[in-house]
Amino acid sequence: MCGIAGIIYHNPASYQNLGRDLLSLIQPLESRGPDSCGVALYSDTDPQEPGIYKEVGPVNNLAKKYGLYSVRGSHGIGHTRMATESVVDTNHCHPFTPGSGLSIVHNGQISNYYKLRFKLEQAGVVFETHNDSEAIAHYIHHQLSLGEPLETALEKLLCDIDGTYTFLVATPNKVALVRDKYAAKPAVVYETAEMVAIASEYRALLTLPHFDPTVPLREPDAGEINIWSTVAVTRELLEARS
Repeated sequence: MCGIAGIIYHNPASYQNLGRDLLSLIQPLESRGPDSCGVALYSDTDPQEPGIYKEVGPVNNLAKKYGLYSVRGSHGIGHTRMATESVVDTNHCHPFTPGSGLSIVHNGQISNYYKLRFKLEQAGVVFETHNDSEAIAHYIHHQLSLGEPLETALEKLLCDIDGTYTFLVATPNKVALVRDKYAAKPAVVYETAEMVAIASEYRALLTLPHFDPTVPLREPDAGEINIWSTVAVTRELLEARS
């Protein structure tokens, strides 16, 4: 069990809140993942490459070590980890970042991980860990390197992986949320004209300083892909898969 969270702003006036808001989202999720934590922050000083920060232990240690509460930016994703199959160290912490400004955080298990890994290694991909989440990152990055748009890369991934999972993907201008065909792993979305926040649990969203209880929350359907952009107040919803 792990916790994931993400945030994306449509209004640049809110960029000053990125570090504070994302950390407030993942802190309540420590009960889902007490072993380690990490964030990918897309700052307004270098939006093409996220700042990746990881630490074994609690979120507060991570935030203080790197001074993350004051980081500005347009969007970010975060993770709290409970290790189930691999080592507890910073190399195995999320987010995973294979390159080109891409980052992912994942909650769940990929049951055909070794098959997927072998296929990617045959294509020249080099793995650094034995964490199944790394395969998700490399798969998407490989598809993007072949010229596929993010939307197509995610659709192909859903066809090629087995398991129970929910994951967040961030690029320099987008955040995507993907759920498996069983909707076995939780995700809750809070969406306004100003911002979108996603978390594994409702209580994490309540920590946002400007949380509006009158805004209806939404749980994505099984097999659903949601993509939000920093450049437009829109959400792209790809058809749910059975």
